[in-house]
Amino acid sequence: VIYSLLGAVEMSVSSDVIASGEVSLQNTENCMRVPGIVSVLGIPIDVTTLEHVEERINESVRTRERLFISTVNLNFVAIAQNSPAFLASLQASDLCTADGIAMLAVCKVLGVTLPERVAGSDFLPSLARGGTSRQHIKVFFFGGTDEAGPRASAAINAMNSPYLSCAGYYNPGFGSLDDLSSDAILERINASGADFLVVSLGAEKGQAWIVRNLDRIMAPVVSHLGATINFLAGTVKRAPPHVQKFGLEWAWRILQEPHLYKRYLKDIATLAGVMVRDILPLRVWLSRGKWKFAGAGFSIAEADENASYKRLILKGAITRDDTARLESAVERCLAAGFSVKLDFADVVWFDLYGAGCVLALQHAATRRGRQLQAINVSSFVVAGLRRCGLGGLVS
Repeated sequence: VIYSLLGAVEMSVSSDVIASGEVSLQNTENCMRVPGIVSVLGIPIDVTTLEHVEERINESVRTRERLFISTVNLNFVAIAQNSPAFLASLQASDLCTADGIAMLAVCKVLGVTLPERVAGSDFLPSLARGGTSRQHIKVFFFGGTDEAGPRASAAINAMNSPYLSCAGYYNPGFGSLDDLSSDAILERINASGADFLVVSLGAEKGQAWIVRNLDRIMAPVVSHLGATINFLAGTVKRAPPHVQKFGLEWAWRILQEPHLYKRYLKDIATLAGVMVRDILPLRVWLSRGKWKFAGAGFSIAEADENASYKRLILKGAITRDDTARLESAVERCLAAGFSVKLDFADVVWFDLYGAGCVLALQHAATRRGRQLQAINVSSFVVAGLRRCGLGGLVS
């Protein structure tokens, strides 16, 4: 019932976005994530569209630069509540899309209207349609079942698309991460010359496998896409568009895979708990701060802390319009070899985009072997950081 009610959210998203002008797809120099990112329970959610994801994939294949994509649905949120390693895998992703009605609804409750649902199962069909400016992309399927892999591969190649083909498939069967991370398996994947590695090992195991082997994988684009192999293979039929539109894809899936009902019930129970414990209190905090401080402005000043740290003195409210400046300032410090202390003494509030920016910067610092800390934080701002999953940032 909850899933069905949430279906109304998706139907109103496009019109809300157009009316409000909330979403902009303009790139900003030095931005690590474009066109925008919000933090939901410590999970980075990119405010993006399927078309933009396609562009990122094509650019990654062209330049051979890494693109680790995570498609965040309600099951991902449920797992992340109890698994710090799984949450870390989402934070380590280069792109996190909102895959599911529940994620659109949660963001909307928090005051952020996403432009559309970006489902991982749409990636390959959309890439196959391509366009005049696209290059050819070779995909490799890792995981699934003995039946699904070859059938999905045949389905891709039967499209005769000038933009997409399958370079191979391999089902390693059941085993530990050690077993599935052997040199022989990685060599088999890399020898295929694939541009896009699609993993299907189960969400938690699949994300862990990707994080563990990312540096050894030669394919520039990597993503755990779960049921995508089954949809392409025809072993599971995807819900028709009108069923997806009304938020009833869950019912369609249960009719075909009855065992999923337990997972859906567990995930819905998790969503209910998260809503009461975290989402609704965060919405109150965001609304209170916006009412009091939205017009406070924002400024950044740089000060030397010591030989290892730079201190950035922040003042005012960190909103979506200020994220590019904050990213640029932190990036300059990190590029110069410094860790960064964000002085929040005069920060009065931040919105969900500001939280997403800080979350991305924290990961960027970690990736470079540096640290990002928040110091001199007021109790009001600390409460917001904790609700956004950023409590560990506070010194």
